[in-house]
Amino acid sequence: MMNTVRDNLSSDNIAAAITSGSFGEGLEMQGSDLDIMQIFKFHEVYEGTNIPFKPGISCFTMETDDTQLGYTRLRLLHNNHWDLPNICEKRGNDLYLSGSSCKQMASSNFLSVVHGPCISDKKGHYDLAVSLHNFYKLFIGRPKEPFCVRVNWIENLLCSIINPADCTTCEFSLQKRLWNVLSFKSSKITYLYWYYVSKLSSNCVQMPFFNETFNYGNKSTYMEYKKFISTLLRNLRHDAVSGWLLLSSFFYKRKQYKLALYILQYSLSKCTSEKMQRFRELSHMYCELINLSLFRQMTTVQLLKYLLVDHAVFSVNSTLIPTELQVEVRLERIGIPPLVYAHFLRFLCHYHLNKPQQCRDSIRDLKLTVVENSFIAKPIEQASSYRILGIAFQLTGDKESAKQAFTQSIGLQLDPVKNSSYSRLSLINSM
Repeated sequence: MMNTVRDNLSSDNIAAAITSGSFGEGLEMQGSDLDIMQIFKFHEVYEGTNIPFKPGISCFTMETDDTQLGYTRLRLLHNNHWDLPNICEKRGNDLYLSGSSCKQMASSNFLSVVHGPCISDKKGHYDLAVSLHNFYKLFIGRPKEPFCVRVNWIENLLCSIINPADCTTCEFSLQKRLWNVLSFKSSKITYLYWYYVSKLSSNCVQMPFFNETFNYGNKSTYMEYKKFISTLLRNLRHDAVSGWLLLSSFFYKRKQYKLALYILQYSLSKCTSEKMQRFRELSHMYCELINLSLFRQMTTVQLLKYLLVDHAVFSVNSTLIPTELQVEVRLERIGIPPLVYAHFLRFLCHYHLNKPQQCRDSIRDLKLTVVENSFIAKPIEQASSYRILGIAFQLTGDKESAKQAFTQSIGLQLDPVKNSSYSRLSLINSM
């Protein structure tokens, strides 16, 4: 059911998503990866050459002569897309879809490993392939080299980025998704849809096309401001705290520091010891907690909303991340442990409100959180936490403490491209 809901919300007028493999069959086996097929709707494949004319559709025909059983060549019959020849190779007077060119186009920082018919991540958690089909469900390409094309908007197991084509500036069209939510009589399906709408909203509100400057005297921009707040409020349904952290981040960016502090105080009250955390095994206490009659009556989505404390996740070039951390999202998205981000944002608010005592208190709480690894599960999260602690020290002028924090971060994440502690430490040493 979760796969069906996610596939439904991930599909649009351009492409349809299908979860395949063991997950698609409802089997979650240890060590299995996530296989997702992305089927583009503007390319169609036919068995013969007698094809109907469809404006905006590029058409291929299958040629199975001199190919291995189960494979086919795709000859281009009608091209309606200017860049399509770039992933084709010429044989005589005809163009055929090239598997190698498609795989080269599909490579990215996240999806960099060719794995059979798919493009995979380096850890082997994701197998992503986009197929073309009309009446046949098959992978297509040259023999032993199936066709894959770029998939750059599936980010993780439970989240798909909303298609920018569905959006206009400062107006996020989630009406279709919300209509799906309201149209189901089953409460379980409704909760699943609300979960994914919340995840979609989380990505949608961070897109760079959002205009960060609001003119409150202008009625139209004020309406856009209200729509943006509404989208942020839809982002509160997939865990206990991350949506509130993004909301407080929004008000911080608007320089509404006191309002941000109120929301942060509420967020901190959610980060209690009985809450669950990603990448941490459930202890005996958690198992007993979930077995309480109150929680046994809840759906999985309800349990996540009340018991899961998730990271504050910022997309590439996010419009919500504080300016002090903007360099961190130049190349890739980041997930900041919730307690770390809450204390850091509290520090920033007090810093801009010129409250030195509260700044010191916030840095003390931030340092204690980082040292004790509170809601910090992996070394990569420790590295980002020490980096954020160093930035806080740097803003207060405590260079020695900042250097120690950046050095700690470098020891946990050695890649100078992904860890800005290298450049920050170099800048301090040069002063």
